[in-house]
Amino acid sequence: MKSKSRLFGRGKLALAALPAAFAALSAFAYPAWVDGGTYSAGTVVFYNGHDYQALVTQTDYVGANWNPAATPSLWKDLGVDTSATPTPAPTPAPTPAPTPAPTPKPTPAPTPVATPAPTPAPTPAPTPSAGCYATWSATTAYNGGATVSYNGVNYKANWWTQGNNPSTASGPVGSGQPWTVVGTCGGTAPTPTPAPTPAPTPAPTPAPTPAPTPAPTPAPTPTPTPAPTPTGSLPKHVLVGYWQNFDNGAAVQTLAQVPTSYNVVEVAFADADPANDGGLLFNIDSGLSKAVSGGYTNAQFANDIKTLHSQGRFVILSVGGQNGSITLGNSTAVTNFVNSAYALIQQYGFDGIDIDLENAINVANLESALRQLSAKVGPNLIITMAPQTIDMLPNIPGAGAYLQVARDLGSIITMVNTQYYNSGSMPGRDGKNYNQGTVDFITAQADTVLQYLQPGQVGLGLPASPSGAGSGYVDPSVVNNAVDCLTQGTHCGSYIPVAKYPGLRGVMDWSTNWDASNNNNFANTVAPHLKTLP
Repeated sequence: MKSKSRLFGRGKLALAALPAAFAALSAFAYPAWVDGGTYSAGTVVFYNGHDYQALVTQTDYVGANWNPAATPSLWKDLGVDTSATPTPAPTPAPTPAPTPAPTPKPTPAPTPVATPAPTPAPTPAPTPSAGCYATWSATTAYNGGATVSYNGVNYKANWWTQGNNPSTASGPVGSGQPWTVVGTCGGTAPTPTPAPTPAPTPAPTPAPTPAPTPAPTPAPTPTPTPAPTPTGSLPKHVLVGYWQNFDNGAAVQTLAQVPTSYNVVEVAFADADPANDGGLLFNIDSGLSKAVSGGYTNAQFANDIKTLHSQGRFVILSVGGQNGSITLGNSTAVTNFVNSAYALIQQYGFDGIDIDLENAINVANLESALRQLSAKVGPNLIITMAPQTIDMLPNIPGAGAYLQVARDLGSIITMVNTQYYNSGSMPGRDGKNYNQGTVDFITAQADTVLQYLQPGQVGLGLPASPSGAGSGYVDPSVVNNAVDCLTQGTHCGSYIPVAKYPGLRGVMDWSTNWDASNNNNFANTVAPHLKTLP
């Protein structure tokens, strides 16, 4: 949630203007939404003539602009309020429910669950002969790596799954499907049910057979994610920092002045080309140039990239931020994006591109653009992303778009630095809600992401100082604790990840400028700790 705002360095949710609070009494049947209230999942409120239902338990922090009309990922619009009987609305204290457990199992079913024909058998059929694995059963929960057969074909589970018929929910690794085809198996593989073609209607509840109750979290596994090894040439563990190409009150830096403890520097941001839909431009901001003693030019910036390269560091051009207006709504915009990004990479020597589009993204077009750019530049292109917390959650309606992109593109994506701030409370992999600003929030959210991505593709995004975000700042020592918890199972809070991820890529902060304003406390604390990891 990065921004050229003069208040915080980053944060669409933290910086937007707020509507005036509703009066204490409402003329409608449901209570009026109140800025700053806490709402349980399922709560219905009235806002701006419509009724809205909370999709998750949340705290709509004052200043966060989380009004129902502006946040469809948090609120479902029930339509115009038609209540005939005016009812006084309570004063702004919605019922807080800290742990509503919004879903009995936190792991997602990436595709709708097909309803199999009822069968009295609660367990899979015995392993058939002639090289076929045990026959798939709709009522059995399979962990990642499990193998089954169905109609003469062997399949392997990409992650925890239940009820997803392999014949209709399979694809190559990175396709986003729960199953991957291993190959045909000899002979005729028996099927566990008499109905060869399950109904396509998504089933909102499990099959009525007496299946064993799944645990809230899948069993630990030493290889919890299916994605191929990333192609980017980053070190095993890195500290990523965003460098501000603008002056917003944080310490002003040239690119060469960013401390060498930052392995990767994300340049914030490319600008939208007003003459070409989807196209990118980049120039040193005039306000920054004036603030730098002696000025700062495009040529000096390009030379600074060479300096960082000579130090073994990487420089990425970031696209988006809070005020980013780049959209990819059609094939022309995709082509303009690819061509302009490639031209800037050639002009300045950028090592890659970072996607930080904080408004709605067109998943198909963004995937197409990144595939084309990767093919155009070559396998050493580094592609990173900085999604907001909710953009990486699989079980919330309207959320998870960035998770889908990362899963679909597989090894094309080098690193995903999810922003664990300006987020309020969010459900973890175990279905429980966790509040930002804690080691539990960071580890629970990262553990969710690590179901789908390689540890080497995952970074933890935090503010570098209390001024770097509207909410969610933690002391750098807490960041180190989260790293230890995820990589080694030590220094955890109450949340214990389902596995250890020693290959976790690292940590990102917003921003190097805010860190410099805070005596580089973040880099000086986190970077040395990352070097101690195996």
